[in-house]
Amino acid sequence: HSCRHRSCPRCNSGLTHDWLEKVQARLLPCHHYHIVLTLPHELNPLWHYNRAWCTSQLFKAAVETVRQLLDDERYLGAEVGILASLHTWGRTLSFHPHVHLLVTGGGINATGEWNEEKRDFLLPVGVIKAKFRGKWLSWLNAAYTAGEITLPHDWIERDWKKVLTRVARKQWNVRIQGNYAHGKGVAIYLSRYVRGGPIKDSRLIGADE
Repeated sequence: HSCRHRSCPRCNSGLTHDWLEKVQARLLPCHHYHIVLTLPHELNPLWHYNRAWCTSQLFKAAVETVRQLLDDERYLGAEVGILASLHTWGRTLSFHPHVHLLVTGGGINATGEWNEEKRDFLLPVGVIKAKFRGKWLSWLNAAYTAGEITLPHDWIERDWKKVLTRVARKQWNVRIQGNYAHGKGVAIYLSRYVRGGPIKDSRLIGADE
């Protein structure tokens, strides 16, 4: 008697299991890092009116930021492997768009050899924050100029400029977890969000009419 709804954790448990098996089979035998990059809440109204654009550019900005920095000889000097997963809600089910990256702690250099991470951390968080913020905002401004962005109905030009000024000055939320001996644990964590929606059976405490 499956309901087959995309947000049902029970109906999607098989798909979740299959996804996790495929991902874990592709993980490299090396350290992995878990990075979470979040858009400021001031941009939430823009997201609701431009979901496809915001989703695409969030993935692109997050992945390009990490790859370009790690390709630099100062940090790693190699191309890393990345698994990216979008989450649009927080623990309290509030709207909270952010992307999770599972990043290999090493990569392939220009000569085809494997480079291990040079330090006991992947990248300076401040450097990631600045580059991620700069990329996303520059693309947002370009898209608005080209007429590709729809402003919320209750915004005027002044509101648009006010929000841009505020988010450009603030520190964007980026978190890097310490390295893991393998990435399986993070993959299990991500699998809970890829299928089955935000509410799991364990969180249901009652049902009425």
